[in-house]
Amino acid sequence: MTKGIVEGKIDGCLKELEGIRWFKYAGEESDRYRVVNSFTEAWDGWNDKMLKVWLKESEKIEKFAIESIGDEAIDLIFSRIAEVMGPRIAEGFVVLNVKL
Repeated sequence: MTKGIVEGKIDGCLKELEGIRWFKYAGEESDRYRVVNSFTEAWDGWNDKMLKVWLKESEKIEKFAIESIGDEAIDLIFSRIAEVMGPRIAEGFVVLNVKL
């Protein structure tokens, strides 16, 4: 896959991610998903269960990605996503801390 194609896919992904309001519902009750009071509670009480499910799946996805597009493209994807989304997610953490 050429760098131009990968960059086009990244741009499309970033457009989708723009609309996410990170931590919008932090601290609110919900019947649709699990709500915890803190990151510590989530990590201590839920992380192991999540890893049991997702670790195997993420390893499969990683293997497929390496075979399909290679390490260089994967590094580019992670770099661009972190560069653009990192500050937005950080803003969400600020909102979360204010709510808690």
